[in-house]
Amino acid sequence: MLEINSKSGRYPLYMTYSIFRERLKQWGNAGLLENPDKPTMEEQRAVWDDVVTHNIFVLCKTPMAVKITKRTLIGYRDVPVRARCIDNLVDEIINNQEELVKKLKRGKSFWRTKLENNMIKFDAIVSNPPYQDMDGGGGSSSTPLYNRFVELAKAISPNYTTLIIPARWMT
Repeated sequence: MLEINSKSGRYPLYMTYSIFRERLKQWGNAGLLENPDKPTMEEQRAVWDDVVTHNIFVLCKTPMAVKITKRTLIGYRDVPVRARCIDNLVDEIINNQEELVKKLKRGKSFWRTKLENNMIKFDAIVSNPPYQDMDGGGGSSSTPLYNRFVELAKAISPNYTTLIIPARWMT
């Protein structure tokens, strides 16, 4: 799962928790937990860390957003979190979308994973993109941005996409 434009890590936290609950059941059914009905804190932490490391990918606009997202997901523990910063994210989405999509799909080089073929297929994308570029004028003169995030999500071609965008765009 990929979140585009994380600020606080709230959506990656929801994504992680959803997968975590299912993964706990899977590990229990596979006999990987001592007591599947009441996993220990260590077992739960192992499942959580596995989900964060292998299933959650986060794109941020600032280094601070990366740090906040990491703290939201793992606290102060030393666990790999696939959160990356692209300082000029909006410009990249608008002016260099094709290259950005290629970059996001590279596992080893961009996300620093141990994938054999270096390619990632995202099952789902989540985002609460910025709605508009504030140009100093009134709201009506601002350039919309959320549509660019929709286009990016479509270009990445996940199975599912959930973006929080103004309803007026759908008309």
